[in-house]
Amino acid sequence: MVTGSTRVALMRSLFLGVLSAFTNNVVAAAEQEPSDAIFNLSLKELGELKVSIATGTPNSVANAPAVTSVITANDIANLGARTLDEVLQTVPGLYVSLSHANRLDTVYSMRGLHSSNSPHVLLLLDGNPVQWALTGGRPFLYRLPANIVERIEVIRGPGSALYGSDAFSGVINVITKTATNEDAAEMGVRAGSFNSRDVMLNYSGQLGAWRVSTLFSSLATDGDDRRVIQADTQTFLDYAYGTNVSQAPGPLQTGYHVYDFHLKASSETVSTKFWYWTSRDTGNGSGGAQALDPYTKEQFSSYFVDLQYAPVQPVWGWQNRIKASYFNHEADSNFTLLPAGARVPIGADGNIDFANPAGVTLFSEGVIGKPSGVSEDVFLDWITEKSFSSGHALRLSGGYRKQSLDSREWKNFGPGILDGTQESVDGSLVDVSNTEYVFLPDSEREIYHLTFQDEWQLSQNLTFTGGVRYDNYSDFGGTTNPRLALVWDAKQALTAKLLYGSAFRAPSFGELFFQNNPSNIGNPDLKPEKIDTLELAMSYQVTEQLQTSLNIYRYTAENLIEYITTLRGAQASNARDQEGEGIEFEVSWHPGSRFNVSLNGAWQKSYDTDTGYKIADAPARQATLLVNWAIAKQWLLNVNTRWIAGRGRIATDTRPEIDDYSLTDLHLVRTDVVHGLDLGLRVTNVFDRDARDPSVDLMAEDFPLEGDAIWLEASYSL
Repeated sequence: MVTGSTRVALMRSLFLGVLSAFTNNVVAAAEQEPSDAIFNLSLKELGELKVSIATGTPNSVANAPAVTSVITANDIANLGARTLDEVLQTVPGLYVSLSHANRLDTVYSMRGLHSSNSPHVLLLLDGNPVQWALTGGRPFLYRLPANIVERIEVIRGPGSALYGSDAFSGVINVITKTATNEDAAEMGVRAGSFNSRDVMLNYSGQLGAWRVSTLFSSLATDGDDRRVIQADTQTFLDYAYGTNVSQAPGPLQTGYHVYDFHLKASSETVSTKFWYWTSRDTGNGSGGAQALDPYTKEQFSSYFVDLQYAPVQPVWGWQNRIKASYFNHEADSNFTLLPAGARVPIGADGNIDFANPAGVTLFSEGVIGKPSGVSEDVFLDWITEKSFSSGHALRLSGGYRKQSLDSREWKNFGPGILDGTQESVDGSLVDVSNTEYVFLPDSEREIYHLTFQDEWQLSQNLTFTGGVRYDNYSDFGGTTNPRLALVWDAKQALTAKLLYGSAFRAPSFGELFFQNNPSNIGNPDLKPEKIDTLELAMSYQVTEQLQTSLNIYRYTAENLIEYITTLRGAQASNARDQEGEGIEFEVSWHPGSRFNVSLNGAWQKSYDTDTGYKIADAPARQATLLVNWAIAKQWLLNVNTRWIAGRGRIATDTRPEIDDYSLTDLHLVRTDVVHGLDLGLRVTNVFDRDARDPSVDLMAEDFPLEGDAIWLEASYSL
């Protein structure tokens, strides 16, 4: 019998064999064919791409007062990426990994600032924060389809002087596709390993005075059932209490079905956006309590509305913009925290308690919790800009934001339900919403901010940018964060930047107020996190075909928040101060319009200021190699290899060091099979490497990443 894994291996071997034979035969012919300008941006043109993420106003990548990367829709198409996470793996110094605390959620970390909730990198969608007030980071399991993206702009380094809280170690702005000057439509399908099936539909056109665009995506998969772990939390409870109910060995639960819809409309002075996202039948990874849970699924949904007015005529030379936005996120979690038949020590307060149990309770249908909630964010912003003949460009802004979170919960454990005297508990759930026994009290905060920025052309080759932002929080007061940048065009091919920035991160509602929770406990006395960063960045175009860049940084961070494990649970704490330093580099070679190679890498050293211990889980070294090759007329090949190395463990974790890994993906496309129809074949983890991301120390092994996989795709443009 041929297994699924065998079929994938056979298809991979066939793909590589055919590709090798094909390229050997066509390369000579390809060199003689006229150029299709497949990769039609020269290195100079790439450096002149305009980005607004660094200052809020358009600047070229080369002259932006920040360490900036840009990924275009064409880059994404070459990769064949399904999700935003897959695209961001190619950004220098950005580590995309799995959270060991939250359902194998994706973590974005930069420069050794690594946390299980990913709150230190601010994600924007069309310039609007995508945040969940519960954790401060992105909502859980937030998978964004890659086909909606027109461009991604990334800055590495602090961004609070422009964006406020959570722009701590970096900012990612995902700019979605919008209407062009011509009516256009595109559709696509993709199917592959793990019963994955995707559908994409895009349309843009004119409706009276309005340009309108719509984007729809559906991404679904059952997940890779080869990602098996041998033991989990329940394995240890089985050993301690004489039961045998753990679902391990068993696969991680990584299936999902995502729907994503965008509607944009714009006229000369008004623009509006609506976005809806939902994830259904979502697997919870290694389980809510690190115990495998193959039976229950979670549901998440978000919607966002934005209205912007920008009058054409300036007022006394100032160009104004007014913006109002609303973001709503609802989480409907559904956990069997421990499986049916589990015996658990319960304290007198009803919580799981290994230190001072009042008794041991049998949960005949499992330890069940359904924590849910709705978070809302309301934004009001005013921005005004003016350029002066003296070389100054001023930008002022002010705004208001209100965050609120309403929680609900049903469960069969905890305070108000148990007191440790019950010998057995069934699966009947008690509604503790709007009581003192809920996992989080309803919470809200208000934030006011003011920003000032001056871009000053000191001379023809020297530009200074200075900015400052003041934020006032209703729950902990005010914070001021400046930034300074000096950009020197030493000569046409060489640019140098000296950068300083300060940033902060406010504690999330969960970090402040979690309660009655077997996993995490809040701490209302938390202080905001702070960081100061100094950077030196240089880019040099060696020849018209060869571009290099290098940046060196050092930072000092204070009051970093971690959940510190105790016998009563993990409590949020300003656990440490941290220092870090590192180097990031990029080399791009474009010998012609049909071939290019880029290599980027990063080295970082980050450590606890007091103890000197290395920061756990963050890679000390990483690199990515990208090759794009038009191997023949209408045939495109992308090779993507990434290497992750030097991840350490926390000082108390006695397991062996985390293994380094390298993974290679291939993407082959045949364009215009008939007019407008493209066909593609993608193979990920081509060599089926056993790559893993760190787990918590109570697990016997680290979490396996996806094995080898293959996808077929088709897209049609009208």
